[in-house]
Amino acid sequence: MPLVNSWASVWSLSVLAESRFGAMSTAFRDKSATNTKALWILIGVLLVAGGLAVIIRFLYVQHQKRLSSHDPGRLYRELCTAHKLSRAHRRALLKLARALKLSQPGLVFLDPSVWPDADKLRELVGNRLYGVLCQVRRHIYQETSSASLTSYTD
Repeated sequence: MPLVNSWASVWSLSVLAESRFGAMSTAFRDKSATNTKALWILIGVLLVAGGLAVIIRFLYVQHQKRLSSHDPGRLYRELCTAHKLSRAHRRALLKLARALKLSQPGLVFLDPSVWPDADKLRELVGNRLYGVLCQVRRHIYQETSSASLTSYTD
């Protein structure tokens, strides 16, 4: 009988082990399903973050290219901003630059010799813009001497 008892004990241990391993495998299967969901969520979040990083990098590179490119319009806008010119003053200066056929509208800020004399200026832009441009010229070049103002008075 001892042999039967030993076989019975082995059989009972194997059944017990099988049921415990079965329960453990079910628990691991349930945990792995949860872990798989979390893994897919993590992968999704990482893909979205990576996509955003690529888009931001692309936009940054495009912005840097625009900053380093030769853009006369951007120079003109920056000079207008630096001199705190109103929208009406900006438009008047652009009309003057077009009337003078300047390739770079920013030249009206850099070189006072670009500006025509008072009679020619009045002829180019008309009486209404003439007064505005006289104010702008005084502001840009901070003209206060009577000699520079006599040719540009209303």
